[in-house]
Amino acid sequence: LKATPPDQAASPKISHSSQEGTTLVIPREEAEASGLRYAFASRLITLTVHSALDAVGFLAAITSRLAEAGISVNAVSAFHHDHLFVPADRADEAMALLHDGFSRKQG
Repeated sequence: LKATPPDQAASPKISHSSQEGTTLVIPREEAEASGLRYAFASRLITLTVHSALDAVGFLAAITSRLAEAGISVNAVSAFHHDHLFVPADRADEAMALLHDGFSRKQG
């Protein structure tokens, strides 16, 4: 697990275009400086475990643990790792829950 501090996040992390418009995942300060509206101020947690794109249930297990604690999560799967965007004010709590969950599995 690795959390990216808000001031060290590269921009844009993600962009996606759909019929409704374009979504950018960028640092809040950059959005504010550019006059862009933003929602869901979050922190990035990267799951450093290598996971296959066709793995079944991995993200469900991770996000279920966070959901049980009432922590929302937006997950993004990349080729080597999965990435979780969690509310900025709950990132430390999310990290603790995930560390605890992984420690139990390995112990």
